[in-house]
Amino acid sequence: MDAQTYSLQHFTDRDGLPSVYLYDMIQHPDGHLWMTGESGLYRFDGHVFEKHKRLANLEGEVVDFQIDNSERFWLKSLNGNFLQLLGDSLIRDPFEIRTNTYTFIELAEAPDGRLFLAKPESVYVADQDSVWQFPADRTDQNLQGRKKFHVWGDSTLLMFTLKGVHAWTGENYAYWPFKDVQLEDGALIVHEDGDRLLVGSSHRLYYFYPADGIIEPAFEAFWPDFAVGLLSAYLDAEKRLWVLLSDGMITLEPDLDGRYTIRRHLSERTMGNIIADHEGNYWMTTEKDGLYFVSRHLLRQLDFQAGNQPIAIVERDAQGRLLIGFEDGRIVLFDAALNVLVDKKISPDRTRLYEVFIDQKGHFHFFTSSCYLECDAQIREVRRNCNGSFKCGHPSNGERLWLGTNRDVCYLKGDKMVPVLNTRTYSILGIDAENAWLGTVDGLYHYRNGKLKLIGQPELQVDIRAIQQDKSGLLWIGTYDQGLIVYDLTQDTVLHHFTTQNGLSSNYCRKIWLDDDSAWLATKRGVNRIYYDSKRIEVIGRDEGLPSLEANDISKIGGHLYVATNRGVVYFPDSIRLWRDPPLLDIKSIRIGERDTSFYPEYRLAHFENNVKIEFVGITFLHAKDVEYAYRMEGVDKDWNYSKVGVAQYPALLPGRHRFRLKTRTYNTDWSEEKQMTFHIAKPFWKTLWFMVLMALMIGGLGLWLGYLWVQNANRRGKVERQLKATQLTALRAQMNPHFVFNALNSIQEFILSNDSREANRYLSQFARLMRNVLNFSETSRISLEKELETLRLYLSLEALRLGDQFNYEIQIHPGIDIQKSLIPPLLLQPFVENAIKHGLMHKNGPKNLYIRFYPQGKMLFCEIEDDGVGREKSMEIRQQNPKIYPSKAISLTQERLELLSAISDGTMSVKVIDLYDTSGAATGTRVILSVAEIA
Repeated sequence: MDAQTYSLQHFTDRDGLPSVYLYDMIQHPDGHLWMTGESGLYRFDGHVFEKHKRLANLEGEVVDFQIDNSERFWLKSLNGNFLQLLGDSLIRDPFEIRTNTYTFIELAEAPDGRLFLAKPESVYVADQDSVWQFPADRTDQNLQGRKKFHVWGDSTLLMFTLKGVHAWTGENYAYWPFKDVQLEDGALIVHEDGDRLLVGSSHRLYYFYPADGIIEPAFEAFWPDFAVGLLSAYLDAEKRLWVLLSDGMITLEPDLDGRYTIRRHLSERTMGNIIADHEGNYWMTTEKDGLYFVSRHLLRQLDFQAGNQPIAIVERDAQGRLLIGFEDGRIVLFDAALNVLVDKKISPDRTRLYEVFIDQKGHFHFFTSSCYLECDAQIREVRRNCNGSFKCGHPSNGERLWLGTNRDVCYLKGDKMVPVLNTRTYSILGIDAENAWLGTVDGLYHYRNGKLKLIGQPELQVDIRAIQQDKSGLLWIGTYDQGLIVYDLTQDTVLHHFTTQNGLSSNYCRKIWLDDDSAWLATKRGVNRIYYDSKRIEVIGRDEGLPSLEANDISKIGGHLYVATNRGVVYFPDSIRLWRDPPLLDIKSIRIGERDTSFYPEYRLAHFENNVKIEFVGITFLHAKDVEYAYRMEGVDKDWNYSKVGVAQYPALLPGRHRFRLKTRTYNTDWSEEKQMTFHIAKPFWKTLWFMVLMALMIGGLGLWLGYLWVQNANRRGKVERQLKATQLTALRAQMNPHFVFNALNSIQEFILSNDSREANRYLSQFARLMRNVLNFSETSRISLEKELETLRLYLSLEALRLGDQFNYEIQIHPGIDIQKSLIPPLLLQPFVENAIKHGLMHKNGPKNLYIRFYPQGKMLFCEIEDDGVGREKSMEIRQQNPKIYPSKAISLTQERLELLSAISDGTMSVKVIDLYDTSGAATGTRVILSVAEIA
C-alpha cells in the first residue's frame, strides 16, 4: 500500500469552472490564472472563475494560447483559427497564414520583440513592418514536424524540433542537430533547470545544454513509467519532478542520496498542463476532470481506508508506531513503515472516541462516551470502567489517573472513582498526585493538596477544551469560543489572549501542541501556529493541503506534525514556513456615476461626477476566501475601513482633492503595498472664486440699483401722496358742491315754512352729521367700510327726502365682509352715487331705484353702484339740450384719486362702467364696478 499522497484540491463546474474540459493554462503578470477549454478562455483570481465574453461564441475550441510582453493573447483553436486578443479587440488570422484544420501552431516573442510563428512545415517571423518566411529558400528539411519555442537568457530564442535546436540571437542564427538522438513526434516539453533544459517528447526526457548543444538522457530509469505518453513535465526548486501523463500523474521525489522515489496520483485521468503560480503552488489541467491544485507546502496525506468517519485522535508511541483513532471508536495502529498492525473497534457501536493518552509503560488509555479503557502496547484490554461518559483523562506521573466525564471530575483509586468536582470537564493536565489543572465548561480550576480553587480571572471563566504547560511554566489554554489564553499562574495574570480579532482562524481551540519555538493549535478552521517571541500567527487550512478545516487533534512525531481531520490525516515537517508575500492587488473596475472607466492614478471630475464605486480583488490562491481589505478615502474616512468584500463606494464626494488608499492581506501575510488613486472633484461654478466675485459685483450693482429705485420710488410715492391729499381735498370740496348744499337748505327751509319743525330738525341734524363726517375724513387716507356706509346712508337719506317717495335705494353687503376691519379711501363712493341720481334717475319718470352692493372677489373688495335710470347716452342728450346742466367735477376728481391710489397700492384700485340694456336694446340704467381695497 502507498500510504502517502498529496492533499489535492479539485475544481470542477460545481465550483464555477466554465468547463471541465481544459487544455492549457498560464499565469498573467497581474496574477490572474488563464486557462483554455472547450468553450473559450477563462480567468481565475482565487475567488471566482470568469469566462471571457468576447470569445463566448468563437467557432472551434481554444486549445492553446500565450501572452506576449505587450500582454496580447495569441490563441489557436482546433479548427485552425489563429487569433490575437488585446482587451476586447479580437483579430482573426493576424498574419494571414491560416493553417489547415487540426494542425498546430507555436508562437514566441524573441527578446528583441520579433514574433516567431511556427507551422508544421515552416516558420514565419514578424516585426512591426512585415512578415516573412524562414528560411528564405523554404527548403530546410530540419524545420519539418512539431516545434517548441523557449527564450534562453536575455537575448536568445531557441526552437526545438524533432531533429535539433534552432537559435536566433538578434540577427544571428545557428542550428544544433541532435547527435544519436531524435525526439519522437508528439507533445514537446521544454523546462528550464539551471544551466540546462529538460526536454521531452512522447515517452522520454532529456537534458539539453545550450552552451555546447549537447543532449543526453534524463531520468532514464523511469522511461518505462512514461510509456503511456508524456504530456507535460515540471522540475521544482526541490528537484521534485512532476510528470503529467495521459493516464494520471507521477512525481519523482529525491532523497538525500540523490535517488528518486516514484509516487502516483490521479490515476485514470487524462492530464494536460502543469504550472507553478507566483506563490509556488502547482496547478494541473485535465481533459475531462477540471482543475487540480496542490499547495506549495505539499502536506502529505496518509492514504488508508478512512470511510466517512472523522478522525478524532492521532498519536505515535515510543516505538515509532502511529495510532489513528476514529470518532466512532475504531482504531488503526501502524508500524514505522506505515503497515497496519491493528485495526479494531475498542468500544460499542454509537460510542464516540474523545481522547487517547500513552503512559510511561506504553499503555494506551482511551476515553470514550461509554467507557474508559486501558490497553497494553498490542491494544489488548487491561481494564475497563463503564461508569460514565468520559471526555478526557490524564495520568499524573503514573501516581494518579484523572478522569473527566460529562458530569464531574474524579480520579481512580483502584477501581473506585473518587469525585473532586461536579461539572462537565473536557481537559485535564495532571502535574502529580496532588496537583492538577481542570478545564471545565465553567472555567479553570486548580486542584492542590485536596483543595479546589476556581481561577478568578474573568477571561478564564469560560468553556475550556485544552490545557498544556510550556517549559517556562505558562499555561496555554484553548477554549470553546473565546480563543487561546496564555496564563501566568505564578502572577495570576493573563499574559496574552489570542482570538480571531488578532489573527486566529477560529476561536474554537480543540487541541494544543507546544513545540520549541511555537504553539500549534487544532481548531475548527484549520491549524494555527503562534510563535513565542513575535506572537505572529500562521494558519494551515484547505489551501495549504488540509483535507478538511475541522482539525480535531495535533501531535508532533519526530520532525513532523500530524493532524487528524474529519477527512483523513495529514503530516508536514515542523520546519514548514507559512509566511509569504501578500496577495497581488488588482483594481477590477472604477465606476463613476453610470460610466465605467479604466484605472488611472488620477481623475479630474466635474462636480456632478462625484458618485464613485471601486471594485478590487486580492489575487491569491492560498486562503483566498479569507482575503481582507483595508481602504480609506482621505477627506471622507477618518480611519481605515476593513472588509472582506472587494467594493468601496462613495456616492457623494464633496468638491476637493480625495486620495483613495487600498491594501490587502490574508492569513500568513503582511499588508500589501498600497494602491492609490486621486479624485479631484471640481467645485460647481456657483462656488468658484470667479463666480463669487462676479456675483458680489452683480449683487453690489443690484443693491445700488435697487437703492436708487427705492429712493426714486420713495420720492415718487411722496409726490403721489401729496397729490393724493390735494386731490382728496379738492374732491371733497367738489362733492359738497353748492347745488347740493343749496338744495339741502331749501328743503330745510320748506319744513320750517310749513311749520314741520320735527322734520326740519331731523333733516338739519342729518345734514350737520354729513358735513361733520366730510370735514373729519378730509385728513384721513383710510376709513373703515362701516364709517363710509354711515356717511353714504346720510347722503342718500337727504337725497331721498328731496326726491320723495319715488326714489328707492338698497345697500347689500356680503356676509363674508367685516365692515369694521375693511378699510377704504374716504368718500370714494359718494360721487358715483350722486352721478347715478343726478344724471340717471332724475330724468326718469316713475320709480327711481338705486342698488349698492359690496362683495369679495379673491382678496379684493368690490362695490357695484347700479341705477335703473335713463342711461349715459340719454343723459348726454339731455345735458346737450340744457346748457345749464354742467358735468360733475367730482367724478373726474375721484378717478384721478383712484389712479393715484393705484400707483401706491400695486394697481389694486380700478373702476369700470357698464351700460345696461333690455332685450329690445333700450337703455335700462348704468352699473359702475369699483375695486376699492383688499379684504381685511
